Amino acid sequence: MDKVLTDVHHSLVLESLLFDFSATMAENAVRLLDERIFLGDLVPTVQELMGRYSYERQKRMPLLNYRAFEATIFLKSFRDRLIDMFDSNTLFQRLCLEAEDRKMLRCGNALCLKPVSVKGSHSTCFIALYPNDKTKMKLVLLCRTQDLNLADFMFRERSNIAIHVLDNIAIEASGLALKELHFASECLLKDSLWNSFSSRLSYPNPVESVPNRIPQYQSLDDLLRLVPAHPFLQLPINGSTKKDKIPPEVAFLFGKESGINWLSCCSSMKQNKFFSPNSSTEEKGFINNLFYIERYDVFLMLVVKRDSSLLRADVIEKKCSPEKYQSIFDSVISFIFHYVWRNL
Repeated sequence: MDKVLTDVHHSLVLESLLFDFSATMAENAVRLLDERIFLGDLVPTVQELMGRYSYERQKRMPLLNYRAFEATIFLKSFRDRLIDMFDSNTLFQRLCLEAEDRKMLRCGNALCLKPVSVKGSHSTCFIALYPNDKTKMKLVLLCRTQDLNLADFMFRERSNIAIHVLDNIAIEASGLALKELHFASECLLKDSLWNSFSSRLSYPNPVESVPNRIPQYQSLDDLLRLVPAHPFLQLPINGSTKKDKIPPEVAFLFGKESGINWLSCCSSMKQNKFFSPNSSTEEKGFINNLFYIERYDVFLMLVVKRDSSLLRADVIEKKCSPEKYQSIFDSVISFIFHYVWRNL
């Protein structure tokens, strides 16, 4: 009988060693970028471990240094207005496009997020699509326990409710996923709103209808929040960033003393194809006039008060292009000078 028990124990230890070996190879492939391992095999390898050894079985395996488990993300549970605009496929495709800049690693049909450390344990986190359900995503986690019992309880910061270490790891990984999914949704909405206001392109995908589901004033607010705006009179022309480099006659044009009726000027701009397409929204007594300049792929934003005075002039660009600033500056100033001349 003792011999049978010894053989069983040795068998379990051998299983633990094989499990740890596979887990270590997967972790090192990510952490050390081990080129001997094909990254596309990582998540299937971890999932194969989970299929062969359920989490309950992993807990009973002696001397096991790793745990492998999954968690399901319900996108609606984030209660994020931007994430709710897109399905999981659209979000994941954008995540893949942004992976390198966001320091995520593409691993076949999954992405490796930043590692999670909880109570001394270290977890490698992968995010992937949930099969046949666009409202969910899946987290695959490989945790090096460092002899930590994941069933132990711990308190999260600012909480008096104790939860298992395992649950805390899943919560931290979910927080990473939320951050990346929110970023992806911002990129998608920015592109969608830009295309909507510029009316240049139309894509046959779910993003196309997003602006139609948002009130125009909110769409404009979102665009201004997502895309950087530069004060028109502070554009770095010819490498200069100093406001005093602007010709005094130009500074006068945009000042209160010029007496320009900016409501009338904006109306004239709307008749000119150079500033087309354009749109206007009124909010809190101000009129936001947005003009798309197709030649330079930028927007000019003129915020006008009800008394026809100019509150602000901004240039909104999707991508910083200093080489265009002089041309944009000259084109706008030329039109305004001509408008003033015609209305003398």
